[in-house]
Amino acid sequence: MYDNIIMAVDAGSQMIKVVIAEINEQSEPTILGFGTANSRGIKNGQVIDIFEATDSISTAIDNAEKMANLHTELCIATLSGDHIKGLNTSSAVIIDEHSSDSDLLKTVNEEDIDKLISHAKAIDLPVDWKILHLIPQEFVLDNQSGIKNPINLSCRRLEARIHLIAYNYTSAINLKRSIENTGVKVTQFFSHSLASAYGTLYKDEMELGAILIDIGSDNTKLSVFYSGGIYQTSIINNAGKNITTDIAYLMQIPLSTAENLKKEYGSAIPNEKHKDKEIQIELINGSKISITKYTLASYIEPRVEEIFSDIKNECRKANLNFYRTFPVVITGGTANLQRIDELAELVFETKSRTGLPYGFSEMPDELKKPEFAASLGLLRCFGELSKKSLTQTKSFKKRKFKWLENLLKKIL
Repeated sequence: MYDNIIMAVDAGSQMIKVVIAEINEQSEPTILGFGTANSRGIKNGQVIDIFEATDSISTAIDNAEKMANLHTELCIATLSGDHIKGLNTSSAVIIDEHSSDSDLLKTVNEEDIDKLISHAKAIDLPVDWKILHLIPQEFVLDNQSGIKNPINLSCRRLEARIHLIAYNYTSAINLKRSIENTGVKVTQFFSHSLASAYGTLYKDEMELGAILIDIGSDNTKLSVFYSGGIYQTSIINNAGKNITTDIAYLMQIPLSTAENLKKEYGSAIPNEKHKDKEIQIELINGSKISITKYTLASYIEPRVEEIFSDIKNECRKANLNFYRTFPVVITGGTANLQRIDELAELVFETKSRTGLPYGFSEMPDELKKPEFAASLGLLRCFGELSKKSLTQTKSFKKRKFKWLENLLKKIL
C-alpha cells in the first residue's frame, strides 16, 4: 500500500474517469496515471445496474493503475444528479449577553464555532438525506457582516451564513458499493460541483464572483461563487444528451452517429462561412448522407441556448441579483462545443470562458479537457481540503492548521 497515493473517481453517465496521484507534504498532487471507460449502469449520477456500473468502473481503474504501475486501495469520488441538493442557511450563538461594557465583551473561541456547526447540522432534511458539505460564506458579529475569521473578535452574537449541500444516502451507498466492488475503498465523497470548481476556477474568480456551468451528459450543474464562498448550487436535467437526441431526431440517424457528429463538428453558433461545408456520414447499412456544418450548428444552437436560459432562471430563483456581472465559466464534456462561450456571453450578457483543468505541474495533454475538470478537481479538493475532512486518512502526518482549516475539518 502506498500511503500518499490517492485515486479520484468521477463516475458519469457517459464516461468513467479515474486519475491516480501522489500527494506530497505540501498537499500538492502529482498525476501518476489515468484511465477512462464508457459508462454503463449509471444514469443521471445514479446506479441503475450495479453489475454493469462496477464493471465499467473497474475497467477505468485498471487502465489508470496500469499507467501508474501500482495498485491503489483508497479513492475519493464525486456525487452528482438529482440526489444532490444545495441551500443557503444560517446558524447563530450568543457569545456574551451580560456584559454592558464593550471593552469587556467575550471573544469568539473554537467552542463557539463548534456550537455553530452543531446548530447548522440540526437542520431538518427529508428522510434518507444527509449533509455532505457545510461551507461558510461569511460570519456576522452583531451587525457586522463580511467577517471571514471571527476567532478572538469580541461580540454579543455570532452568526454563520452557510451553504449546505445534502445528498441522498441510498444513492450514495449504491455508488459506493459499485466502486468498492472493484476492491478500492471510498474514503470521501465530494459534490461534483465543488470538484469542478476546484478544477477550473481561479482564486480571484472565487473571490470576485463566478458562475460555473458544468454541462455533462444527463444534467447540467450550476454553482455560483462569491467572496470565497458558494452562494448557490443546483442541477437541471437538460444537458449534452439532449443535444445529441435533437441531432438524431432531426437527421433520423442513430444516437451514436449523432454523438460523433456533435463531438467532431458541433458548434453552438452557426457560421455563415460553413453553409457550403458538407460533412459526409456513412450509416450502419452502408448508405451515406450529408449535412453542412451550418445546418448542424443550427440544430445544436437552440438546445444550448435553452440550457443557458434554464441556468439563468435558476440564478433568478435564488434572488442572486449580484450574479449579473459575474463571468461565466463553462466546463464538462459539452464545453468542447465550438463557440459555446460566445453563446454564453449572448445569453448572460457577461464575459465567458471554457473551464479547463489547471494547477498541476505535469499534466498529460489528454487531461487538458473540460470533461476532466471534476476528476482533477477532486485531487485538488483532497490536496487542499482532505486535511479538513472528517474522513482524513491516517497516512498523512498531523499538521497544525489555521482556525478556518480546523473549522472545515469539522464540517466538510
